[in-house]
Amino acid sequence: MVLKYERLRKGNEGEVHRKLSKREAIIEAAIQVFSRKGYHNTRIEEIAIQAGAGKGTIYEYFSSKLELFHEVLFTGWRNFEENIPLEQIENMSVQEQLHRTISAHLRYFLENRQLARVSFWEVEAVDQELLAWTLKIKAEKEQQMQALMEKGIARGELRDDLDPSVISRMVCALIPYFAGCIVMNDVELDPQELSKQITGAIINGIRK
Repeated sequence: MVLKYERLRKGNEGEVHRKLSKREAIIEAAIQVFSRKGYHNTRIEEIAIQAGAGKGTIYEYFSSKLELFHEVLFTGWRNFEENIPLEQIENMSVQEQLHRTISAHLRYFLENRQLARVSFWEVEAVDQELLAWTLKIKAEKEQQMQALMEKGIARGELRDDLDPSVISRMVCALIPYFAGCIVMNDVELDPQELSKQITGAIINGIRK
């Protein structure tokens, strides 16, 4: 699916560069409208008004509302990946890596609430291709977290009687739960402090 849209963008690179600011304005407008109304209740006309553009202008860049919705999510994912510097923390202790990873995730969702709302809203019901993409991303995140748990066990930092796949799924389930609290309920949470609490509970256990 990403390749499909990469082909669209690369079809005429000069034109893409000339129109980039308008394209970005459309994507930003779509984020705002989708986050308020959801995919199914949003009309292209509403996005055009929000962007200060004509309806026809939207279709110069995106062939359909679905394609625009896809691009909104891809934009969010690209921004997310750029803001989670995993390569900078790989030599730290597993506890510190876990803390920084969780904190970075929560901070990103806090700072990008509108964009995050779009990813939490109706993705599974919109399009099977989009659903497959989100499941692929989820699986990749779980694999990364499992690799971190396995590294912790190999280093002697974590108990070796634990199943790293179970722990990784638990951590990966906690992150979207708290992210959902931030994004959907406007709960004010300190990502740094919350991450410390989550990490401490996972690493040290909850028993005295």
